[in-house]
Amino acid sequence: MYFFLCILSFLDLCNSSLVMPRLLWDLFSIRRSISLGACAIQLYMILLLGGYECLLLAIMAYDRYAAICRPLHYPRLMRWSMCYRLIAILWILSFFIFVFPSLALPVPLCYPNQIQHFMCEILAIRKMTCTHYYYSEILVLCTCFTSLLLPFILILISYACIISSVLKIHSANRSKAFSTCTSHVSVVALFFGSGMVVYFGASANYSTDQGKYIAVFYNIFCPMLNPLIYSLNNKDIKTQLR
Repeated sequence: MYFFLCILSFLDLCNSSLVMPRLLWDLFSIRRSISLGACAIQLYMILLLGGYECLLLAIMAYDRYAAICRPLHYPRLMRWSMCYRLIAILWILSFFIFVFPSLALPVPLCYPNQIQHFMCEILAIRKMTCTHYYYSEILVLCTCFTSLLLPFILILISYACIISSVLKIHSANRSKAFSTCTSHVSVVALFFGSGMVVYFGASANYSTDQGKYIAVFYNIFCPMLNPLIYSLNNKDIKTQLR
């Protein structure tokens, strides 16, 4: 569990570092501009890291499932070699699912001088494309299904199995079993909730200002809250705080 938490912390650090320095620079500068190459790099990195985090949270849900539902097999199921392979496979999947389609099928921009956002985010870039709006929306929805809805369904299946198993054990041990999942559930609710509000509401009447506020939440506040959520659920840290 702590190995995957280290990877999650690394992703949160990268996400914040990708957005925050540029945002602070624009807030304190008069001429707010970004080169096309820098914008493309930021866009592809946001897609890569965001998709990777969705898949990682699904793997962390499976880790909790294996620990609670199959405790005797857990050392074999989640051995170190398997964890390393999973992390490598997630990087490869994230690139080919979220980044490679954009690289293989570049979209021409009709309004390359006006980005209605504080970062090069996919919905803001979509409003600048020359292609038909309907097809770009279908492409975004397909990407969202792969990155958000499918991992979220896998997380729900994992927790359905966890709840079914926990309800069968003695009531005195139920709270201990559930307490190992509360942090992950909180992080999933924050990350997937904000992501689904933004990307599954991506229609013609989508509010750019609303997207900016929610983007601030999941790019700045979620990475800040994740360490607090996991730390405050740790017995040793709570003891040190007292």
